[in-house]
Amino acid sequence: MSSEGGGGGHGSGAVSNSLTRKLNKILTSHDTLFTSSHAGIVAALHGLSDVFEAGNKRNDKQERQRLRSDIERNSIEVNRRFLDAFQEVQQKLETVEGKVHAMRDCCHDMTARLHKAQNETAELIKKTSALRQDKEKLQVRRAVLSLFLDRYQLRPEEQEALSGGRPLDASFFRAFERVKAIHAECTRLLRTNQQRAGLDIMDEMTALQEKGYERLYAWTQAACRGLTTQTVDRTQLLNRAFKALREREVLYKYSVNEYTTTRRQAVARGFVDALTRGGPNGTPKPLDLDSHDPILYVSGMLGWLHQAMASERDLIVRVIFSSSDDRQRASSSSSTAASTTEESVTSLMDEIMEGVCRPLRTRWEQVTSSHPPLVACYRIASTLLLYHSFTRDIVGEQSQLATLLQELHALTMDVFFKSLDRFADDLKQNIEIPPADLYPPTTVDRTLGMLQEILEAKATTAVDAPTTTDDTNRILRGMVDPLLQSCLLSAANLGPADMAAFMINCIYRMRSLLDTFDDTDERAEMLNAQVEAYVDTLVNEQAHFMTEASGLKGVLHAFQQWQHRGGEGAMAAQPGLDVQTTTGALRAFDGYLANASFGMIRQCDLLHSGAVRDRIRQLANTIFCNTVEEFRDACVAPTSDYPPGLVHFDRQTLEALL
Repeated sequence: MSSEGGGGGHGSGAVSNSLTRKLNKILTSHDTLFTSSHAGIVAALHGLSDVFEAGNKRNDKQERQRLRSDIERNSIEVNRRFLDAFQEVQQKLETVEGKVHAMRDCCHDMTARLHKAQNETAELIKKTSALRQDKEKLQVRRAVLSLFLDRYQLRPEEQEALSGGRPLDASFFRAFERVKAIHAECTRLLRTNQQRAGLDIMDEMTALQEKGYERLYAWTQAACRGLTTQTVDRTQLLNRAFKALREREVLYKYSVNEYTTTRRQAVARGFVDALTRGGPNGTPKPLDLDSHDPILYVSGMLGWLHQAMASERDLIVRVIFSSSDDRQRASSSSSTAASTTEESVTSLMDEIMEGVCRPLRTRWEQVTSSHPPLVACYRIASTLLLYHSFTRDIVGEQSQLATLLQELHALTMDVFFKSLDRFADDLKQNIEIPPADLYPPTTVDRTLGMLQEILEAKATTAVDAPTTTDDTNRILRGMVDPLLQSCLLSAANLGPADMAAFMINCIYRMRSLLDTFDDTDERAEMLNAQVEAYVDTLVNEQAHFMTEASGLKGVLHAFQQWQHRGGEGAMAAQPGLDVQTTTGALRAFDGYLANASFGMIRQCDLLHSGAVRDRIRQLANTIFCNTVEEFRDACVAPTSDYPPGLVHFDRQTLEALL
């Protein structure tokens, strides 16, 4: 036992020593690990501690001896589980490896086939690359050619519009402008190395352009022939046609001639229809129905022509000359270019309105052959002069219609002045007796009424022409002078005062009329001069009347005779001037002044003009005062032998009373 115990104790000691040495060795060789607090070792130690604590084992020698075997068994178990798990993984890896080997074989096979195909298609790839390059070059050439064709060739629809495959419309003008643009563009090719192509294209475009001009000219001729109605709307295509034809002067000229011929016929036909047929359904009525009224008839014809001229001018400007380009050029062009266009319009208007000259002259001859009244004749002449000014502005001064209107005006004025001469002869032959009230006779009122209508017609004409003033003077000479002569013949059997009052009334009526019109100042002054002569007559008559009424007639007559004898001797010793006679006359004069009723002669009361009547009174008062003052001065003279205080009035008192 003891030996076993000793042997056991000896064996335990040996094991313990061996373990102690290993631990010391470990501790010695791994100081750094423990000193550095290595996390793994610390964790292992904690794990060992947990093993003992988990199994409720004591940390004694026996348990530590069994620990190794337990750890090795656990390690073997863990390795076995790892082996089982990796065996399954190995199987899967072997499966994957088999598939990889199969894929590798397939890839090798594909690579071999690709190498084989590459070797077989290398030439094809080379040809394909070459073809691809050729394709790119062709695409570039195609784009260049497409641009070239778009720039230097017509599209199919343009060729169709230009060749006549469809009716002429706006597409034709677009194609035609395209041809001209291509033709102008070819000049750029001529400056490059493509001169041959430029010449070919230019020849082609020239041929197309000529065909286009031929078709456009034919269409314009037909379109112009269709402008036969009196009212024509603006045709945009016709305007564009004339604009295009301007580059071909001959074709343009023929087209314009066709237009003017058609419109001349249309206007002439419209004028004749307006005279004979009137408007649609008789509205407005035919102008010939007013032939019984010369003024209305001529005014209607000239009004129709004026409206037709304005319409035709507007049509010409819009159809032949109007376009946006023309307006732009006109706005920036010189006055010379503008005047050239105006001359062209005026020339065409002259040709178009030529057709109405013959029917207008025929109607005028019918009117004048009926011997219209004097006033109507002048109104017709004024109307012709007025519309001549309108026509001159629209058609031109040298146009046939303006010349005709000027000629008809001159002929109408000749007819008027011949009628005026006959009227003057009638005035001189048909003498009326002046009425008792010395008012102008009916002949004066009728003649002045006609003169007023004539002068009003002249004023409403409002034409600034030098001939109008001459015509006015001639009219006044032809009407006023014969009227004055007629009035003088009417008053031939009247006394001087009645004749003066009658003539003043007649002249006053004439002058009142002339003062309301222009260009009559000269004739009015002549009438005023004649009035002055008759005023002097009435002034003398009024002064004589005052002398008689005042009671001084006898002494004043004796006083004037004494003055004519030279005033020799004392005044009181002269016959009719003695003191008694003079005293009686002065006493009667005082009664005349005290009566304060200084009447006028009957002729002055019958005057129409209050201003003339007052003037006659004033002049007569002046003459009477001068005569009485002269008599007074002679009476108060020391040599008169009159007693002092015989005359007790002066000039101021006399004028105040009168």
